[in-house]
Amino acid sequence: MESLRAADADRHDIAERLKTALDEGRLSLGVLVVWALVTATVDGAVHPWPVWLLVPGAALAVTTVGVQTIRRRR
Repeated sequence: MESLRAADADRHDIAERLKTALDEGRLSLGVLVVWALVTATVDGAVHPWPVWLLVPGAALAVTTVGVQTIRRRR
């Protein structure tokens, strides 16, 4: 398999996107550190595990908003 290397422009684009997500609070520094450690220490493809948290996180958010709305009406 031939070794691939990202272009400088691609690396800059990704760095900017990560910085924007971090600044907006969509990504925490802890997640970035864990992701970097996993990526650096695993030989092969790494699945984007933070994506797995989207469904339970969304379900928790909807449930929380629903419960708070019911409590406010009482």
